[in-house]
Amino acid sequence: MIQQLIADVYAESEKYALSNLQNNSSTPSRKLMAICITVAFSLSLIHYGGNPSNIATLIGYFSEPINSANYLQLFYHSPHARLLQLSHWIFFTVLGYAIIPLLVIRFYLKEEIKAFGFSGSITRKDLKIYGLMLVFMIPLVIGMSFTASFQHKYPFYHETRQLPDIQLFIWEAEYMLQFFALEFFFRGFFLHGIKDRFGFYSVFVMTIPYCMIHFGKPFPETMAAIIAGIALGILSLKSKNIWLGFFIHCSVALTMDFCSLWQQGLLATS
Repeated sequence: MIQQLIADVYAESEKYALSNLQNNSSTPSRKLMAICITVAFSLSLIHYGGNPSNIATLIGYFSEPINSANYLQLFYHSPHARLLQLSHWIFFTVLGYAIIPLLVIRFYLKEEIKAFGFSGSITRKDLKIYGLMLVFMIPLVIGMSFTASFQHKYPFYHETRQLPDIQLFIWEAEYMLQFFALEFFFRGFFLHGIKDRFGFYSVFVMTIPYCMIHFGKPFPETMAAIIAGIALGILSLKSKNIWLGFFIHCSVALTMDFCSLWQQGLLATS
């Protein structure tokens, strides 16, 4: 089933890219250049802007030093500092992964947003693949949850001492929003934006930066991101939508967080 899926996606994607290249071979691709520049800019914005210290430094350039100090005080010494730090990162993530690409699509490319991962429907066969991926990945997550590096890293919101914790649930809701933005960016905007020229191989081009955003996480997770990037990219090309990738990401991420809490003995409610 998987081999046939890959063969079908390859044939359709290459046919589409070849037809597009034949029709537009005499001029540079304005769309391709815009998408690549947007990807580079958005990734840089998230990396630097997502750190409150960098924003505080920027504030210091344009205002009184006290304003920069107050900004840092809010994010590092207030009662809810950790949640604010994470919310700050989520803001820049959604800005870079979703809002900026949407503006580029709407006002520069002047194309329909649905063409970037929202035009297809999920079939029963897609759901079977989703189930197979979960069957493969969930046991790996549970196994990794026994390691100290995993428990140290997840969940990103570390302040919980026992569930229920309202701030943890606020964070998880923000985390899911981030996954929607991430899937749209990589498997929607980037993948479907460059398939005109790269066809099936746009999956592998997209996987390179997708793997790199995992640098700093546990090594097995970064290696798994390569496999996930390829698999989710192929699924997105087939289905022409990002929803399966979003559901898989949310399912695995929630499992990771709550397995880590479980291993740390933080799921007790009494």
